[in-house]
Amino acid sequence: SEKPSSSRRKAAIASLKKRKELSSSLETKIISKKITVYVPKNIDFEAENLVRSSIKEWLKIDVGKGDRIFIKKNLPALTAAKPAAEEKKSIGETSATEQVQTVTPFLNSQLIVLIVISVLFIILLIILGSNFRKGLEKLASTLREVGENFQPSSAPVPQLASAKSSAETSILEESRRKPLQIQILPGEEQKTENNDFSFLENLSPQSFKKFISDEKPDNIAFIFSAISPEYAQKFIDIFPDSFEQILKAFSSHPKKTRSEIENLRKKLLEKYEEFLKNEKIELNEAEILANLINMLPYDKSSEFFDNLKSFDIDLAAAIKDKILLLEDLIKLDDDIIKGIIFNLNHNQLALFLASVEDDIREKFFRNMSTRSQEILKEDVDNLGELSAAEKSDAVNDVLKTIRSLLNYI
Repeated sequence: SEKPSSSRRKAAIASLKKRKELSSSLETKIISKKITVYVPKNIDFEAENLVRSSIKEWLKIDVGKGDRIFIKKNLPALTAAKPAAEEKKSIGETSATEQVQTVTPFLNSQLIVLIVISVLFIILLIILGSNFRKGLEKLASTLREVGENFQPSSAPVPQLASAKSSAETSILEESRRKPLQIQILPGEEQKTENNDFSFLENLSPQSFKKFISDEKPDNIAFIFSAISPEYAQKFIDIFPDSFEQILKAFSSHPKKTRSEIENLRKKLLEKYEEFLKNEKIELNEAEILANLINMLPYDKSSEFFDNLKSFDIDLAAAIKDKILLLEDLIKLDDDIIKGIIFNLNHNQLALFLASVEDDIREKFFRNMSTRSQEILKEDVDNLGELSAAEKSDAVNDVLKTIRSLLNYI
């Protein structure tokens, strides 16, 4: 039979390269096979059936799964053998003819290779999955055998105060079913009640100063060595004049026996309980009133502060720096105003500016860009006249945000 033309061969090879690139980048999954076989035009019916049955057997064609075989009779017709005289051609012509290959059988062989590789890959996955499942079953079986053969210790079950999480709770329940032996390493210092002076840290620094005022220097030195460094630092920050007294107490290099420590703790604990019974609770009026005013609506907070000034001007002066009223916004630095604007959304700021007096509004406009001013002024004008309730809600919302940003609340 005649060989395909050179252009047809090139097109087939280009198609094959493209198919190889796709197969290397995409997962191959064969759903059905459609095989096209090219045969000579003059092939007879018996030969055609032989080709069809052979392809069906070789490639495992299953019509029920959608597999199909197509026979196309478009190859040149078979001719009789040529005379010997015609086969005597030049070496150049013979070489050129031998270089031309049939593309269709080549493509079919590649398809067979792909099918074989895919089948092998699927078989490999099945084998790996089966081995993994068997491994898990073997591991579970081993763990069950270990659990059944485990002999619990006779040591007592440790009692835990509380479970911090559901995971710890499950571990605790498991330990109750199968108690584990716990060994406490020797030489590790165990904190007992007899050297625990942390109850003194429940006192405020002011009360703590009163509490130790009549103690001996060596007792004071030991108390400061027993409380936490954080509490001692807090006390010294509030009462720096007491630092010299503490240093003098430590300079005597006090030493106490275990019995003396136990007696000191017992004495301080009794004194502590008596101190709590007789201590007069001092209220920090300035702090309480400042927090109250900062939580009130803007109109109520101003009214409350004005009333306070009328009957206790000293207390009002003491809390003035701890509160922020609406009229105080005029006194804020421009950088603070810019930070406030940055933290407010556009609608929130527009409603606020539409609800406040002109001096506060201008204070905010001065700290905006020209473009932002134009947009906000237009939005404020479009809002029109707001009701008293709307104004109150808008101002209270922004004032609460500002107080939070500036750490007033």
